[in-house]
Formats: sequence, structure tokens, C-alpha cells
Amino acid sequence: MKLINLRFRAYRILSLRTASTCIRHIHSSGVKNSQGEWQLRAYQDECISACLTAIDKGINRIGVSLPTGSGKTTTFVALLHQLPVNEMRPEATKSIIIVNSVHLANQTVQQVKKLYPNTTVEVERGEHVATGKADITVSTFQTLRRRLHKYPPERVKAVIVDEAHHAAAPTYISILSHFDPRISPTGLEITTHSPPIIGFSATFTRHDDRPLGKVFQAIVYHRDFLDMIKAEWLCDVRFTTVMAQIDLSSIETSDTGDFKSAELGRVMNTNKMNAAIAQSWLEKAANRKSTIIFCADLAHVHGVTNEFRKKGVDAHSVDGKTPEKAREQLLRDFRAGNFPVIVNCGVLLEGADFPNIDCVMVARPTCSRNLFAQMIGRGMRLSPETGKQNCHIIDFVDSRRDMEDVFSTSSLFQLHPHDGIEGFVQEFRRRDID
Repeated sequence: MKLINLRFRAYRILSLRTASTCIRHIHSSGVKNSQGEWQLRAYQDECISACLTAIDKGINRIGVSLPTGSGKTTTFVALLHQLPVNEMRPEATKSIIIVNSVHLANQTVQQVKKLYPNTTVEVERGEHVATGKADITVSTFQTLRRRLHKYPPERVKAVIVDEAHHAAAPTYISILSHFDPRISPTGLEITTHSPPIIGFSATFTRHDDRPLGKVFQAIVYHRDFLDMIKAEWLCDVRFTTVMAQIDLSSIETSDTGDFKSAELGRVMNTNKMNAAIAQSWLEKAANRKSTIIFCADLAHVHGVTNEFRKKGVDAHSVDGKTPEKAREQLLRDFRAGNFPVIVNCGVLLEGADFPNIDCVMVARPTCSRNLFAQMIGRGMRLSPETGKQNCHIIDFVDSRRDMEDVFSTSSLFQLHPHDGIEGFVQEFRRRDID
């Protein structure tokens, strides 16, 4: 097994960060002015302006592409606050935010309360029943589908779809066509009561080829995470690529074009591989305060967690079956820095707001650029209050297979999978950086 290291700050599109630049870095919610009011980041203002301009021009179904860690929730909550009531629809004063998990629903409600304490907000999910009369209702898509009768389109000012790359799925289509009949499979004519539908996502593509264009007319604002790193709105990154002896050639791909989870788990969840994952962390990231690890499947999660614990590391795992209260407590403890490693296989891919994460281990190779970007994005948030200076990304690739077939740090950041990285390593060693 060979470890390859590089610092992203040496990559040509970025300039070196000086100590003084860290002063202006703020939480993705924005920064408070002297009156204690929240001010948005410049790109968040630009995004909101682009949305308002499009809606003013009659483009009512729009998408926004912002990378993980850029404050999408803050942006769309601020957008709802700034979006005026349509004078042609004066009774349409209520807004709906659609999310895809209970955790995201709770997180979004808290963000609304923090940013706009005078705005009434309710949650519609499971046993929590909203009145439908609040300024903003945050709902999981599963629950909203059953309670759409409470939200007549003529009374809705706007609909926000978080993680909008899911919007082409049949369940979402059935919900969104309630607010805009043009989205329905029958393609009914628009009524005068259709509110704007605004989707936010870090990855505005799908792997099942369902067309998002059926839902959204245009992507009105886009910022890539490379742009955000360059502009210093996301943190610096260090890489370690582990050239491991894993055979990915025998693994079949699913309809999404990525490896089948069960087969990938069979290859990755071995004593030898799990030991290599834990040892790589001990050698390269043991000084990191908060590490998140992405595994191939649930069995792999347990295998990796147990291996870390055998080596004396206080690692914990979370999955879809973790009881809600236990999960929330576990995530609070991780956010507080009470233990250094959390392991999952996908439950923390979306909406996991942990600015303190300073190490991401991608222990599940993927053919999906979106998935890889989502995983490493978990560690891209700025967190000067915790002393975070950068995020260390450790990924694992097949040393016997052409890495161009699988996304890794080298392919994502357009480095040659072998010569390019080796060249950077040699340069770093000459400079005594590592």
C-alpha cells in the first residue's frame, strides 16, 4: 500500500492564504453587523438577486447550484424573506420548504428561527402536524405528499425544494405538480395560482437519467466548489490518496452507473482493508479533531468502526436505523468534539452541518462525481472558531486499475492519477511542506 500526499493550496488555481484573510471568514449563515443583523455573503446576495430577477421575468421554476458548505439553507431562507407577495396573488403569503429527511427538517426550522426570529415557522413531518398558517412550513416530502390538501397553491407564495436533484423522482413530481400542473406527466396548462418553485442543490444532475428539465426551466445561479475554495469561502484542503490492493474490476455497476453497494461492500469490508483504513488514519490524521468516514454498506460501517475501536480510537457509527433521539445526541456529541471519528455509509451525505469536520475518509470508491463531491463536501465548511485550518481528505483507489474509471481526488481536481500526484509529492518534499 502506498500513500500519496499533496496540499491543495499548492494547486495552480489558488493563491496562498495569509493569516489576515482568515479574519473575514464567517459561518455560512453570514455575519452580523453592528446592529446585530445578519448580512449575507456576496455570492448569497448575487444568488438571491438572480432568483428574484428570473421570477420577475416570469420564469417560475428555477434551480440554484451551490456547493456543500456554502450555506444553501441560509440562502433560500433569506430568499423567502426578500421575495415580495405577488400583487396578482395577494392571498399567497405562505411558503413551503421541502426536505428529504427529519434531520434536515429540524435543522431548517432552527435556521429560520435563528435568522428571522419574528417569522412564524412550523414543521410538517410524521406525528408533527402543522396548522398550515405559519409564514414558513418545513416538511419532509413523505409527509407533505399525504397532506397537500392543507396547502392550496393559491395561498402559497413560493415552494423551496432542498436537495433538488431528487425533484424528478415520481414522489416529488406528484407533490410539485400540485403547485404547478405543468410538472405533471399529463402536462396540464398552468393556472393563475402557480407559485414559484425554486430548487437548491450541490449536485444538479441525476444518475438515473430522469430529466430535471421537466421540473426546472433554468439554472439561474451556479457556483462550483473549486470557485468557492479559490474565493476562500470554503476551507483549504489536503489530500492523501491510498493506493490499495483492492480489485474493483469484478464489481458490477447499477442503473445509476455506480458500483453496486453490496458487491462493493464485499470487496471493501475485509479485515485487511479495514485495518488499512484505520492505520491510514492513525498515520496521517490522528491529530485531526473531527473525522467523518464514508463506507460501502452497513456491514462495512460496523467493520470499520470495530477496527478503529480495536486500535483504541473512540469511533461511533450512525445509520438509518439509529433511533432519532440517540442519533441526535450522537451528532451533538460529534459536533461538540466529544469523540474524533464518526462512520456512516450515506446517512450523512445530505444536510449534515458539521463545520468542525477537518478530515474526510472516502472508504468507498465511486464512479459518481456527484457522490464523491458530496462526501468530500462534508469537510469543506469554514470553522475558525474551532481552530480548523484545512480539511484532510483521504481516499482509497485500486492500485491495479486505471483510476480514470473511478473518481478520486486526482480526477476531481484534474491531476494526473500517477505522474501528476507523484510530481507534486516530490515538489512538496523539496519544499519540506509535508
